Amino acid sequence: MGVSILSRLIGTWLKLDEVILKELTLGAVLHDIGKVEIPDAILNKPGALTKDEYRIIQDHTVKGYRIIQESGIYSDTVALMALEHHEREDGTGYPYQKTRNEIHLLSKILAVADVFHAMTSDRIYRKGMALYDVLLQMRQDRFGKLEPRITDFFVRRFMEQCIGSKARLNDGSRVEIVFIPYENPICPIVKQGTNYIDLRMSPLYIQELIPVTVKV
Repeated sequence: MGVSILSRLIGTWLKLDEVILKELTLGAVLHDIGKVEIPDAILNKPGALTKDEYRIIQDHTVKGYRIIQESGIYSDTVALMALEHHEREDGTGYPYQKTRNEIHLLSKILAVADVFHAMTSDRIYRKGMALYDVLLQMRQDRFGKLEPRITDFFVRRFMEQCIGSKARLNDGSRVEIVFIPYENPICPIVKQGTNYIDLRMSPLYIQELIPVTVKV
């Protein structure tokens, strides 16, 4: 569901038509359905996967495509999103090493959402990465792996939505995000008490956003 929400958010920011947005959202919900045919012992393995186990994991894309196609319920585009969400612009993805001109637009949006969600989430084999590290890696990957326009747009708009939010820096201190520089959105200006810190000029960076506590 997290990937689906992020995908729809990106699609909304890109001003996609509502019909296409619905298809994007549905495809994102179902993109990993092929994992139902992957053994739990491999999905939940705490250590590194062997080459054979990794090949089995990669098969979830083909299996998901087949499951969706054979259901007869969903569109070809929804099935294609399950097949292509691990393909990369430079041909280094899987299962078919497609390149930028062969990958569907909605699969490219899904890939950006899926990468962000995967890197920020805790897994059985690792902890989620710091927000700064995730966004930095995504910006680097836009030169080859992820679609550059979509990735740049996502990173900038995501950070703009964080203005006014509380965050924790890598030294443990709590700050408020007050300004997002256009040229370097992952290094905002933050407020700590009465002081302002420009993270572009500092070794500090945002470790994580602090969730808002809602009293019921």
